[in-house]
Amino acid sequence: MVAYASKYHIGRKVPYDLQGNMMSFVRVEKDVSSVEWKANTPFWTTLKFLTFVRGRSSVGAIFTDKKSGHRFTMFLSDFISTVIFLVDGEVTGKFHIVKRGAYYGVALIPTSPIEQLALQAEE
Repeated sequence: MVAYASKYHIGRKVPYDLQGNMMSFVRVEKDVSSVEWKANTPFWTTLKFLTFVRGRSSVGAIFTDKKSGHRFTMFLSDFISTVIFLVDGEVTGKFHIVKRGAYYGVALIPTSPIEQLALQAEE
């Protein structure tokens, strides 16, 4: 678990805005009063693909959580490995937040078929 925790930044803090949306980038001088730092813990949910967004040096995919309506940005490199699981623009699974450089993004955690069945039974 220690290797997994350090590799995926589990337990580290992740920035969210005051509405509960994950922030993909934080400008310390501008965003300091509007950031809520939360622990990065894996979570089960269904994310719906909305659109792509282009930043200064990257492209990301915007998803919204079906239950809460909160928005998450996914790195394009993670989207490529997630797109095969999209059904009608939605993906259900276990997610966590990853950090690359100064940017944050949501990523799908590979799960076993048994974990997927347990999730479906809860719904």
